[in-house]
Amino acid sequence: MMVSALRSLSLFAAVGVLLCAVHVAGDSCGGFCPACKELPADFARRYEVLHTVPNSGGTIRTVRDTLTKKLYWRIEKRCSESVLREVRTLLHTFKHPFLVSMQFCFADESHGRVYLFTDPFYSDAATIYSKRTMRSCKDCDAEKFEGILRHLIGRTALGLAHVHGKHIIHGDVQLRNIAMHNYGLTPWPKLGGFSKAWQLIPHKTHIRNNTGWTYGYEDDWAGLGRCIDELRHLHASWNDSKVPWPKSIDSLRASLHANADDRIRSLAELKRHPFFQGFIWSLSPEVVCPIANRPIPPGMFRVIYDRILDYDAIQRELIYLWRISLLPYPPASLALPNDVLDDEHEVGFEYPGSRDSQKTLRQILGRDRAADPLSMRGIGLKTRNRVLRGLLTAVAALHTLCLAHGDISLDTVVVAAQADIRLQGFGKYEDVVKKAFHRDWKAVAEILVLLTIHVPDGVEPTDREVLSRLQVYDSDYVDIIDKLLSPDDAVRETLVHHRYLNARGA
Repeated sequence: MMVSALRSLSLFAAVGVLLCAVHVAGDSCGGFCPACKELPADFARRYEVLHTVPNSGGTIRTVRDTLTKKLYWRIEKRCSESVLREVRTLLHTFKHPFLVSMQFCFADESHGRVYLFTDPFYSDAATIYSKRTMRSCKDCDAEKFEGILRHLIGRTALGLAHVHGKHIIHGDVQLRNIAMHNYGLTPWPKLGGFSKAWQLIPHKTHIRNNTGWTYGYEDDWAGLGRCIDELRHLHASWNDSKVPWPKSIDSLRASLHANADDRIRSLAELKRHPFFQGFIWSLSPEVVCPIANRPIPPGMFRVIYDRILDYDAIQRELIYLWRISLLPYPPASLALPNDVLDDEHEVGFEYPGSRDSQKTLRQILGRDRAADPLSMRGIGLKTRNRVLRGLLTAVAALHTLCLAHGDISLDTVVVAAQADIRLQGFGKYEDVVKKAFHRDWKAVAEILVLLTIHVPDGVEPTDREVLSRLQVYDSDYVDIIDKLLSPDDAVRETLVHHRYLNARGA
C-alpha cells in the first residue's frame, strides 16, 4: 500500500513538472500546478462543459473557456505511467499540422485523474469516412475512393514521420487514433493516441517479442498498413478480392510483409511507392483550404469527400501553370475555393492584400456614365493592361481546372494592392461545359471595352459599332477582344504570344 501511494504521488509530481514546463513556455496550463496555483474548483468554474463526444465512453467532452471563449476537447484519464508517457510525448510533438496537439493539462490529485486539453476534432473520423460515407457512395467510381484513401494515409504518414524524427515510437497506429480537424473545406487527419508511445532505443529487442526481431519504426508503418486495409475494405478484413486498386494492395503488402526487413520502414520509402505517385506532400493545408467560419455539419460529409480527390489535382495544375509562367505568382499565394458550402461568402482566386485596399472595377470606374461616348474612362493605360493580363491569367487558370466562373463583370473583378487581380462572386460557377467557357471569355471582352470607352445603356459592349469606335484608340487592343470572342479555342491560345501583351505587358 505504501509503495502504491508513493508511486501515485510520484506520478502526480511528474505531471506537475510537465505542467510547469507548459506554463513557462508561455501557455497557461489552466489547472493546478506550482506555477499558477489555480485550484481545481477554480478550474472547474472556468471551463464550461458543453457536451460529451459520441462513442467516447464519456471520457471526452467538449468544453469552452469562459474567459477566452475557445473550445477544447477535455480528455479524462486515470493517472498512470502510460498517461504520463502520453503527456510527455505530446509535449515533444507539439504544434504539427497532422498530429493532435495538447494545449495544456490538469491533474486532479483528489480523484486520481488527469485531464488533457486538445483542439476539437471529429472523433474516430477515419472510421466515419469508411463506414458512413464510402458505403453510401457505392455508385461512385474507384478513383474517388482511392483519392480519399491516399489523402487520409498520406497526411497521417507525414505526422508519423515527424514523431519518428523525435525518436519516438507511436506503438498504436490504428483508425481509432486518427482524428479529423472539424473546420475547413477539406478535413485533415491528425494522429493521436500516444498512450503506448515510448522513446526509441535503437536495435533494442522488444520484451514481448521472442523471435529475436528488433522493435522499431517499421512496426508503426505496419500499423499504417493495417489502416489502409481497413479503409479499402470498409471493415477490418484481410480479403484482397473485389478491391479495384492493385497499387493499394501492393502498398499494403509492402507495409505488412512477414519479414520486417522487407516492409516499408520510412516516409521516404512510402513516398516512392507507386500508390502515392502524384500525391502532393504538403504540410500547409491552410494555404489552399482556408478555414471556414463554422463547423461543417456531418450531413455535408459527402460534399466534402467529392472535394478531397480534387485537392491534389488542383495543386498540380497550379504548380504547372506557375512553372510555365501563366500564373505570375507562386501557387502558395492562392486560396481556392473559399467555403463552397456558404453562398454568402466570396469564392475564388484570392490574392494577398488587405480588403480595405481592394476595389471592384465598378468602384474604380465610378457608377456615373461619362457624357462623351468616346471619352476615356478614368483608368490609366498601365493599370488597364495589368487588368487585362490578370483577367486572362485568372480565367485561363480556372478553365484549366475545369471550372467556369459564370458571372464575370465589373462587380466581380477586384483590383487589390499593386493592381493584382482577383475574381469573386462564384455563386454561378459550374463544371466544365464548353459554352460556359465561351461565356466567360465574352464577359472578359466586354470588360476590356468598358475599361476604355463609355457604352450607352442597352447597347452590347461587343457590338461591332462599339468596337469600331474603340478602333480609334488601339487596333491591337481590339484584335485581342476579337480573339476572345472567337468560338475557336485555338485562336484564344495565340493570345499568349500577342504583340500587344509582349510589347506593353502589365
